[in-house]
Amino acid sequence: MFGKGLKTDSKRLKKLLSSNKGFGLVQVVATLLMVSIAVAGLFISSYIARHQAINNYHYRCALLKGLEVFERLRWGNRFNSGPVSIQYQQFKIPFGRYIMEEEEGRPVYLFVESLVKRTSTDLTISQYVSYDEVTLKITWKDGPDVYESNTLNREKELVLREDYFYRPTLSGP
Repeated sequence: MFGKGLKTDSKRLKKLLSSNKGFGLVQVVATLLMVSIAVAGLFISSYIARHQAINNYHYRCALLKGLEVFERLRWGNRFNSGPVSIQYQQFKIPFGRYIMEEEEGRPVYLFVESLVKRTSTDLTISQYVSYDEVTLKITWKDGPDVYESNTLNREKELVLREDYFYRPTLSGP
């Protein structure tokens, strides 16, 4: 008697599972959940790709502005055979705040900070050659001021360096 009841219960269960009358509620909910997860993943990946593209564009803008500063510096020192001159007014070097782009009507700023010059002589290379190490720092944020959250919109920084080698004038007997 006990075994006969199990047999009929398993027959009913098989019949319910192999019913060809359509989808059950469990199958519909499971399918809906899988489609929802797939669509959410698609939206998240498109958001990340857009954010990375914006970051790459801003990095390129900052790099071009830095290269412009160094190009003006090179042009201003084209006839100079000694230490490099970093006269900002003479070479019209653009420092300060610049608009990279406008996102939703709000500007995204790029900050070009001042040049720093350090003169060195590396005795392991040559005692008769000196060089000026010129460093430029550029900072920006990827979003407008509305996205001031430090976790979502951290400040990015680009440091460019260029070396200018020259032969110093030797003084002495």
